[in-house]
Amino acid sequence: MGNGREAWNGRRTVRNESRSSGKSATSWADMCRMLGIVSRKPASVDTLMAFRTLADTGRNFRDFGCPQPNPKTGHPDGWGIACQSAEGEFYARGALKATDDPRYEEAVRKLVRVCSPPLILLAHLRYASKKDTIQEQYAHPFRKEVDGRVAFFAHNGEIEGFGLRDGKIDTQFLFDRFLESLGTAVRPLPEFKQAVAKAKAGIEAEFPRKARKSSRPCPAGGACSETGSSSSFRLEDSRWS
Repeated sequence: MGNGREAWNGRRTVRNESRSSGKSATSWADMCRMLGIVSRKPASVDTLMAFRTLADTGRNFRDFGCPQPNPKTGHPDGWGIACQSAEGEFYARGALKATDDPRYEEAVRKLVRVCSPPLILLAHLRYASKKDTIQEQYAHPFRKEVDGRVAFFAHNGEIEGFGLRDGKIDTQFLFDRFLESLGTAVRPLPEFKQAVAKAKAGIEAEFPRKARKSSRPCPAGGACSETGSSSSFRLEDSRWS
């Protein structure tokens, strides 16, 4: 992306880690893929179309020899792209697998036309924990307006046992909590971090993580640990370099 910066938690990262803390309410048993771009140049069609392929090929726990309760391959449960640029915003989502949905490519090509740099972009491929939430309304990123400003939010993982509450999934609940903590004022970065940390601490107190039952080596060279009905791992694998 030239002067841009990309953060891709897929195959092209230099080092990939999925972390799960014993203090966190979030389980990484259900992995999604996210792409973030901050750039002074136009968004790349090639980058966004390459990211799309992770809907079919994105690795999950069993690819590294770790337990995976759900046998799904890739990240097939919907997609979303959000972009804020000098001339406004672009937002599109779908409930189908990105590689099967012609709307994904249509959205990418429209985004490139309408989002002039400088821009910030967030794309998401979903691996849903609940089949009945595979709907467009639950595809990430989510969008909200706060005091005339637009905010987008995407999430990887799940709050164990959250399910659907008042018509919302856990990601929407997290988004609401973070926005409540941040308030409507524009905050400098240190205050922004403090507000997010405060919201996170409240969420962890409300949804404590289940006690660890067992831990054992993972054949891929990381560590697999079972926590209730979910699994978590930290992977440092030279194949990703």
